[in-house]
Amino acid sequence: MEAILVPTDFSDNSKPGLRFAIRLAARNKAPLVFVHIFQPKRPYLGDADALRKEHTDKAQSKLEAFIRKVYNSLKVEPGQYSCEVLEGFKADISLLDYCQNHPDIKLIIISTRGGSFVNKILGTNTGNLITKSPIPVIAIPKDYRNKPLHNVLYATDLENLDQEFQRVLDFAKPRGLSIELLHFSSPLTQDLEKALKKEELESKAGYPLNIRIVKNDITHPMSKNLQQQIEKIKPSLVILFTNQKRSFYERLFLSSMSEGLSFKSQTPLLVFKK
Repeated sequence: MEAILVPTDFSDNSKPGLRFAIRLAARNKAPLVFVHIFQPKRPYLGDADALRKEHTDKAQSKLEAFIRKVYNSLKVEPGQYSCEVLEGFKADISLLDYCQNHPDIKLIIISTRGGSFVNKILGTNTGNLITKSPIPVIAIPKDYRNKPLHNVLYATDLENLDQEFQRVLDFAKPRGLSIELLHFSSPLTQDLEKALKKEELESKAGYPLNIRIVKNDITHPMSKNLQQQIEKIKPSLVILFTNQKRSFYERLFLSSMSEGLSFKSQTPLLVFKK
């Protein structure tokens, strides 16, 4: 069974991500792996192994108690889950290393802001995960409130549509989520728009789809145009594909829409690697 990794720093701001993960996992009985990463305060002196074990055991007990409280607050029977404590100086690197060593992890769900002051476990690391992770990442806004999960909004430039749509379908269909496809029209994409066949996509999906083609407003950044559509459509989840191979100068001067949106939207955002 494909597992879901869910990091927490024990802050209240991390709880929306935990609650969303629990509800999403229940839809297809996916196992959850709750992870806390602690940063050593100082070099271990004396019996380093014993001190490390003492700190790890304390964090493990705290994590298990924290997760039990979240389940209790939701008043749901826990499904399959485990709790892991990792030691590391950079949360995003520790999480990616863990995923690389555990190939059963197929999804990361993380809140966009945590409470830690130094080297936030949740927060800027969300952006780092989105731009680096080969595994899909769902970013949950810190102010997100539990809502019924009904539909996903898949925003696409129509390039690599067949491959991308299949991944969207593989995520949405087993969880009983309908799909709405959104494309911002421009002169550069007219040929792709003409080639778009709703009937073929519906045949592949096995159920009706909504397709929305909107003229791109070039006076606004793409992220703002998308945000306006999110406010109109009110999806349960937004899905984007991000290009992680942009050059240094592109990263510096051209803000990633998915990375920026994860910190502004009040709607959960699922980002796949393009």
